Amino acid sequence: MAAAIDLQRDAQIDALYTRYAYAIDTGDAAGWSDCFVADGEFRSSAGQVVRGRPALRAYVDACHETWGADGLTVRHWVANRLLGDPVPVDGEQVVPARCYSLVIASSAAAPPRLLVSATFEDELVERGGVWRFRSRRSLAGG
Repeated sequence: MAAAIDLQRDAQIDALYTRYAYAIDTGDAAGWSDCFVADGEFRSSAGQVVRGRPALRAYVDACHETWGADGLTVRHWVANRLLGDPVPVDGEQVVPARCYSLVIASSAAAPPRLLVSATFEDELVERGGVWRFRSRRSLAGG
């Protein structure tokens, strides 16, 4: 999965991953869902499948409700992003990608702790000049 380097594309995709992490961490459900195409899909490491922007927004709202009830501040750390060569899927060019993710929780009552260590398997597409996730699959411990 070693794609040719395209600095402009890579910078735009890096910005997507950053928007994604900040949006879920801050509870910006609309911003997080906008990181996906309209019919995009997220598969959580717990096995939950969330499809389409309304469901994606509801997922973030539910996460923040749970984290807030537990008194947690959560941060997603993404590293070692690896892009593959574009492949045709359903009439468009899809860039496969992988990355590692750590989800760290902190609270006033306890030191930071690791909630999840995962590998993401992603499908990225550019539509209208904007890169978004077509799908994301989180593999806990992967």
